[in-house]
Amino acid sequence: MPATHSNATATKKASSPTRAPRKPPRRTRTTAPDALALLKDDHKRVDALFQRFAKLKEDGEQKAALVENICGELTIHTTLEEDVFYPAVRGAIGDDDLMDEAAVQHESARTLISEIMRMSPGDVYYDAKVAVLGEYIRHHVKEEQEQMFRKVRAANVDLKAFTDEFYFKLTGAHLQPVLDTLVYLKRETEVWFEITTLLIPGLNDSDREIDEMTTWVVDRLGPDVPMHFTAFHPDYKMRDIPPTPPATLTRARSMARTNGVRYAYTGNVHDESGGSTFCHVCSQLLIGRDWYRLTRWNLTDDGRCRHCNTQCAGVFDGPAGTWGRRRKPVRLAAHA
Repeated sequence: MPATHSNATATKKASSPTRAPRKPPRRTRTTAPDALALLKDDHKRVDALFQRFAKLKEDGEQKAALVENICGELTIHTTLEEDVFYPAVRGAIGDDDLMDEAAVQHESARTLISEIMRMSPGDVYYDAKVAVLGEYIRHHVKEEQEQMFRKVRAANVDLKAFTDEFYFKLTGAHLQPVLDTLVYLKRETEVWFEITTLLIPGLNDSDREIDEMTTWVVDRLGPDVPMHFTAFHPDYKMRDIPPTPPATLTRARSMARTNGVRYAYTGNVHDESGGSTFCHVCSQLLIGRDWYRLTRWNLTDDGRCRHCNTQCAGVFDGPAGTWGRRRKPVRLAAHA
C-alpha cells in the first residue's frame, strides 16, 4: 500500500544478460529528485520487470535470472521504505493504521519472495507464484500512491523574515538557504507548499521588508504559493515585545495581494476575510474560514470556482470535509 519490506537477498547466479539488482543510487543534494519521485520510479521499474516475466515462454534460465532481479529490486526498495521513508511518514501524518497496514503488506510480500527464491522455474506453481507476487505488488503500489503519497506531498515553510540580520541574530541561521529551499521545492519537486511568516513588531514587520519579501515570492515562486502572515504573542524569551496588532497582518496581506500573491492570509487571529480564499479571477469567496472553522465552500470537487470555473491552486479531492475546532473539556478536579 501504500508520497508510497526486510532482507531476503537472492543468492543464485544469473548467466543471462538481465541486469543485476541495482545498488541504491548515490545522489547529491543539488541533483536529487524528491523521495516520492524516486519511489515512483522504483514502482515503474519493478512493474516493467513483471511484465517482461509474463511474456517469457519456456526459457528457464532467463526466468530464473529475471525473478532474481525482481526479488532483488523489491528487497532493496522495501528496505529503504521501512528504514527511511515509513518512519518519517509515520511521524508526519500520524496515521498509524495506514502505516501498520503497509508494514503488514511488506511482510506478506517478503514471505512470498522467500518462497519463490527457494523454487526453480520447472517447479509446480513457480509461474503462478510470481504472477501472484506481481498482482500483490501492484495492489500495494496503488494504495501507497493514492493514500500515503498524497498525504506527504505537502509542506509548510517558515520564512521568518527577509533580512539575514534577523535570521542570524534571532536563530543563528541565514536567510539564503531558506530561499534556496523554497526555489528547490518549486522547481524540482511536486510538493505543494505554503509559506508562513510570524510578524514580530519592530523586527520584521516594516513595509519595506514585507514588500521585498512578497515581491520575491511572486518573482521566484509564482503567484500561486500561499502566504500566511501570523500574529506574534509574547512568550518564553520574548515577553518584552507586544503582540502583533491585527492591523499589521491586514496591511501585510494587502501588500502581498497588491504585489501579485493570489492567496494571502492572516493567522492567529479571528479574521474571516483575511483567513478566507477568494477567486483571483472573479473575486468570489471560494473557502470561508474563521480560524479553524469552515464557513463557506464554493469549489467543485476538483477545486474550481463554482462561479467562473477558474482553477484554484492547491490539492483538492472533494467534497469538503467537516473541519472545525476539536476542543474537548478537561475537568482538572478529575486529575487532581
